[in-house]
Amino acid sequence: MSTVGEATAPAPLRDRRRGVRALTPGFVAAVVFVVSLAAAVVVDHWSARNARRIAEGNVVTELSPYRANLQNAINQRMALLQGVAAYLKTHWDDPALDQGFDRYSAQIAQGNPVGVRSIQYVVDGRIRHTWPRAGNEAAMGRDLLNDPRPEISGDLRRAMEQPGIVLSGPTALYQGGRGLIGRLAVPLPMGSPSVVAAVVLDLPAVLVDARLNEMAGIDWILVDHRGERVDGSRADRSTFAGAPGLSIRLPDREWRLVAVPIGGWSVPVTQQQWPVRATLGVVVALLTLLAWALTAWQDARLDVERTETRRRADEKFQLLFNLVPDGVVVVRDADGMIIECNQAYAEIMRRPRQALVGQRMMDAGLWASGDERSAALANLRSSGSVHDLRFGIGLPDGSRREGMVTATRVTLDGEPCYLAIVRDVHDRLALERRLTEGQRLEAVGRLAGGIAHDFNNLVTGIGGYAALALEGMPTDDPGRADLIEIQRASGRAADLTRQLLTFARRQVVAPRLVDLNVLVREAQAFLQRLIGDGVGLVIETASTPVAVMLDPTQFEQVLTNLAVNARDAMPGGGMLTIVIGREDREALLDVRDTGTGIPSEAIPHLFEPFYTTKPQGQGTGLGLATVYGIVQQAGGRVEVSSALGQGTTFRIRLPVSDDVPARAADHPVPMPAGHEALLVVEDEPQVRDLTRRVLQRLGYQVQTAADGRAALALLDGGVTPALILTDMVMPGMGGGELVRHLAERSASPRVLLMSGYSEELVKSEHGDLPFLPKPFTPAELAQAVRSALDA
Repeated sequence: MSTVGEATAPAPLRDRRRGVRALTPGFVAAVVFVVSLAAAVVVDHWSARNARRIAEGNVVTELSPYRANLQNAINQRMALLQGVAAYLKTHWDDPALDQGFDRYSAQIAQGNPVGVRSIQYVVDGRIRHTWPRAGNEAAMGRDLLNDPRPEISGDLRRAMEQPGIVLSGPTALYQGGRGLIGRLAVPLPMGSPSVVAAVVLDLPAVLVDARLNEMAGIDWILVDHRGERVDGSRADRSTFAGAPGLSIRLPDREWRLVAVPIGGWSVPVTQQQWPVRATLGVVVALLTLLAWALTAWQDARLDVERTETRRRADEKFQLLFNLVPDGVVVVRDADGMIIECNQAYAEIMRRPRQALVGQRMMDAGLWASGDERSAALANLRSSGSVHDLRFGIGLPDGSRREGMVTATRVTLDGEPCYLAIVRDVHDRLALERRLTEGQRLEAVGRLAGGIAHDFNNLVTGIGGYAALALEGMPTDDPGRADLIEIQRASGRAADLTRQLLTFARRQVVAPRLVDLNVLVREAQAFLQRLIGDGVGLVIETASTPVAVMLDPTQFEQVLTNLAVNARDAMPGGGMLTIVIGREDREALLDVRDTGTGIPSEAIPHLFEPFYTTKPQGQGTGLGLATVYGIVQQAGGRVEVSSALGQGTTFRIRLPVSDDVPARAADHPVPMPAGHEALLVVEDEPQVRDLTRRVLQRLGYQVQTAADGRAALALLDGGVTPALILTDMVMPGMGGGELVRHLAERSASPRVLLMSGYSEELVKSEHGDLPFLPKPFTPAELAQAVRSALDA
């Protein structure tokens, strides 16, 4: 009986409810003969085609993890380029760039040692430096832009012109073997050379690391973006025609991994022969059973494919999840349990990933401050998200680093959770603070340079007028000693201005032959004032003169920085000892303290700029870097020995000279005279008047001008001096512009330049013109004028 809307199925034929055709015995009897003859052919054809499809699917399934291994192996090594490019950008102006580059390359290569042949950087198309040097000497200095291979010269041009990583190869390497080359342009300021960071990979080693040779029962080849074979089977390529493969996506390149079973695609096909004499009922039962079996097999195969698809999706998610450079963590809101985190998060927190997943965040001590964590959680619950929130990361050793977190509320499996992105910004913030400190020092340096330049004019006037007063004073006059002291004080002031100009980088080094014993003894008084009464000072000089070539003003900076460090290492008082000696062809200067000592792990970094072991705010990290630079510039070196609680010794080694340091003259040197016409151009009235009076006493005919324009006016009015003495820096028209105007005249007088800056800086603009540095004495003025006239 049927209800409304239903119909009774016709007797002979069909039931489509499960996709199976129900056949009556009469129908089977009519077709059984045809089916029995055709079944073998149909089943054989179907089975062979299906078996091929299954085999291809199995090959692709087996290839998948090896494809992922190879793709990861290359991309992870290419990822090194981002760090290398960032390092070059940050340290490009560092004089010790190559040494720092080697240390940084060795550090980042520790995590990916297999297959990384070298890390290098290219400047204007030429390999400037490579790490490691051993084994890569053949690559140093190579001009890549003129390499005939397009995968070298052409890809380098692409790397220089476009953003992102450019991958070259496989190609023959200069240092031997075949490899891949990844390149990334370094974004430097306008006007800088074109710099490209590069990572060279040994392709066979990368293939071994990806375990491609471990595939059993499969013959494989790699095909690159040009359709050329990269590596794999020795068989003819036609063997792989039509074979399945997987795409391998690399930076701006795409490869393909293709495979076939060893021995071909022949798979036994089960053949069935239907009994001709089977009864109609058996035939119907067998056909029904066969349909059921095929349907069940198809469902099982689809289940396998769905499971495999789900597994591959999980693998892909885990791969991408762990390749994210920032730390990613998922935390359950109810109890603060860490549900999942990637490897970058574990590295930021300095803990194994296994020790974090499943643990409550509060118990893990990941936030250095509980108050910060509570405030962030309250903000999350009220607004649903936080962005770029700074917080203190608590490390297992009890130290703290600065981090930044961005988090948002999500729902996973019906439970409220928080997804957080965490970055370690400790080093970046430290660099920002160092940049601010450097800018402050630059501003102070500019101010110091301006003050020192103006002060040179005052010192010139003080010393010069004292010399004029001494010139006509009897030797037994009581005031003569006072004037001599004024001259000595002006000389000391001149040394101080040289220190200021050196600090402002407007005074180059002026080394001269000195006795190290004398220099240290002269510095004893100010060193004692510097270290205070709580620290004793002992100076042990050598028994004979120790002649060295150095800048005395810079040497005072060395003593000052070492004394300040020693004082800070002895807060409760102690003893500072300075010992001078000789060893073979070297002068030795030992500076010893009885302070707290230096940790052994800090000694290799002592001379790095901005590195300091002092608490934040109590040191710039530039003192020992300055000492190192000054000593190295003088041809010497610095050695350090220290132990905690046992004090520190800095030993400075300098080349010894066989010459004898000059001594001050016991009697004044006669000043050369003359009769020529001179023009003095000086904006400072005291210096201008002093120069005029000194030269007139020597017999010269002197006229003066307050700046360059006034001097040109005198020349246009008919004044024809034999020599023009001009200051470099003056309001209106300075000495440099005056020299350029004089060069345009047909009959130009000789010029003597005067400046508070160094001769080297002046000559960089005006060549070999005679130069008189300020401050100067009357004797130095007289000698310079006579030399300029007689040249």
